[in-house]
Amino acid sequence: KLRVIGPATEADLQRNAPDGRDWGDIVSSVIVSAPPGTPPIVGCTSPSVYHDSYYGGKQLVISDSIPNLHDQGDGDQISSVCVPDGTILTLFEHDNFKGQQLQVTGPREIFVLEDEPRSGGNWNDEASSIRLGP
Repeated sequence: KLRVIGPATEADLQRNAPDGRDWGDIVSSVIVSAPPGTPPIVGCTSPSVYHDSYYGGKQLVISDSIPNLHDQGDGDQISSVCVPDGTILTLFEHDNFKGQQLQVTGPREIFVLEDEPRSGGNWNDEASSIRLGP
């Protein structure tokens, strides 16, 4: 079994031998692509959260902490996150920075918050406040 984590391209599995084995007679080449609509993994320059997975839907560029996302109609709506290098963004389950929290230290891209475990579930559509910085 060969595991390739992508996006990636291996044009010659015999010569490149990603796991040390010659895969040339079994598989000659492989392309691993992200799901349709996924933006390229190039990082972000500003911390951002999105209403939908894979940076879909409404985007919020976070320039300061937000104690209550519900006040602006974005509470319990966040499904993906992009945090650039040198930045810390913390999502909180409740307003005013209370409840369970998910600290995201950049550089990090979370395309699907549903994959981030939280006691009692996951982080998809659960953030009610956001702290920028430590």
